[in-house]
Amino acid sequence: MFMRKVFIYSLRYWNGNITAGNAFLFGYFPLTVIATMLMGYILSMYSSGVFLKLMAIVAGLLLLVFTFIGMWRCAKYTRKSYSTYITRTIIVLYSGPLIITLLILI
Repeated sequence: MFMRKVFIYSLRYWNGNITAGNAFLFGYFPLTVIATMLMGYILSMYSSGVFLKLMAIVAGLLLLVFTFIGMWRCAKYTRKSYSTYITRTIIVLYSGPLIITLLILI
């Protein structure tokens, strides 16, 4: 039952059918933290395994892309029209350097 709710919420998040506040609190923020911690843990734990490093980076990048796209789509559900632009600007400013940093690690 719990996994079904998570799956449905993930689909709603991906399609942008959640308000921006809820999408940030229950989607974007936790998933970004999990992806960053997961990649950092695997990269520090298995420093000699090239395959595990590559898998950690790929999994983290996929999770981050999912969170960025989902939040971008959910940004249209804000109360003020300028909030959409502010939200999207923050996403671009945060995601750009993070993805570039991860690509440098490869």
